[in-house]
Amino acid sequence: MANLLKVVLVPDNNNQTTAPAGVKYLSIKDLIKSNDVGTKSNDVGTKSNDAGAAHLSLPLADRSVAIWHCNLSLETLPQSVALTELFTEIARASVDNARLVITARHPFHDSFVDDESCVRPITINKLKAILAQTNEQGAWWYLLNQLVLEPEFLPELKNLESKQLIFELRTRRNVIKHSRLGVMVKNHNPEPQFISCYADVAGVPPFPFTVYRDWQQDKYLSPEIVMTGQWEPQETHLLLNLMRGLQQHWGASEAERPLKFFNVGGNLGWYCALVLNANEHSQVTAFEPVKSNFSLLERNVAPHADRAHLNNFALSDTTGEANFFIEKGNFGGSSLVARESGTLSQVTVPLHTFDELYAEADAPNLCDLMVMDIEGAEHKFFNGARNLFERGFSPIMMLEYNPGMLKLQGSDGTFVNDLAHWGYQFYVINRQSGTLSLIDAAGLLQHFARLFDTEAYLNYLAVPAKYDLAHLLQVKVQPASTH
Repeated sequence: MANLLKVVLVPDNNNQTTAPAGVKYLSIKDLIKSNDVGTKSNDVGTKSNDAGAAHLSLPLADRSVAIWHCNLSLETLPQSVALTELFTEIARASVDNARLVITARHPFHDSFVDDESCVRPITINKLKAILAQTNEQGAWWYLLNQLVLEPEFLPELKNLESKQLIFELRTRRNVIKHSRLGVMVKNHNPEPQFISCYADVAGVPPFPFTVYRDWQQDKYLSPEIVMTGQWEPQETHLLLNLMRGLQQHWGASEAERPLKFFNVGGNLGWYCALVLNANEHSQVTAFEPVKSNFSLLERNVAPHADRAHLNNFALSDTTGEANFFIEKGNFGGSSLVARESGTLSQVTVPLHTFDELYAEADAPNLCDLMVMDIEGAEHKFFNGARNLFERGFSPIMMLEYNPGMLKLQGSDGTFVNDLAHWGYQFYVINRQSGTLSLIDAAGLLQHFARLFDTEAYLNYLAVPAKYDLAHLLQVKVQPASTH
């Protein structure tokens, strides 16, 4: 199957750079020219009018697009073209479960009022009406209404009560900069338990991804992927850069030197699917003990099943079985201990150790890159992999450091001293900017002491001495603060 497209609809192409592979820019200006559509309406040509019946066609094959971004463009579509024409064309060119994200200037903002190219307001209510007109047996599914506010007004607005806040947003000019609407296209046959959508990651062709429909089961990952097409964007971007950096470090193509990726705590398979779709020669191994999560993991890597080895058990420091607690509202946060936030159910899962599984493996060449998120059980994993590390197992690892969960699991966080002994350096990931800060084991333990009784956590990289991370990623690395 050919890669699906991501289409970005813009007012014009004058300021667009060359489109990356898999991305196609379409400009309203070029579409109007190619379709020989006039720019004036036969009706009253005001900014509030939405009349018009001129036909508009998009230069796209049927069912060829998985992601649409309408970036500040619909408000520039001439009144002579009905929005229903454009949306009908979008539906024609879309695969089932395609994602449509519309960003529009707010009609009370000067960027709309003072721009002569903005000939029609794009409001949430108008888009709902348009979608209703073009709806074919449930083809459109409204998902998200997000308002992007001007930063200067945030301090003033954040303490207002809801009624006053709504009044201010509806009446004051220049407070709302953009409106953003997320829509699922052509969802003709929705499943009762799951939502299928497409991932939207820069540099990676759109790929299908299925999540829980009931967000009371998964209140974090599932809604985030449905609404944005991404999960942990900074960590996702970092992982892709690490993959590219490693290939350059090896001086070999993806086919000559396939990347070997491990995911411990695979959840629904976001990082596995990402790696498999970003690198067509990669080999993925994942471990996920929760059966419902594992079923979605299988489904999400199914297009590349020949390159994925999936394991439905937990990794620990002993072999056998253990109670596993399914967290209420967050299946991905399930763990070997019950949380105070509540347990939905308790199941028994198999346990294995890395030392047992890979006793005969070529340790130095077993894995290149690993993502681990196992809810505070890291000390058990490393204790169960001690011989493997001593034999030269040394992937770059992206891990979560959650003092509250570590405490609940009976850990004091000192497993980072073992990693330092095995030659690892540590880099804290800034979840807002994506920047990296070098920190030593003692610094991580200071974080542990400071955050011990909170729910705060941080993500970090553990990088073996054989790699120079700054050179690998071509970035500057700063010292980390423990405050």
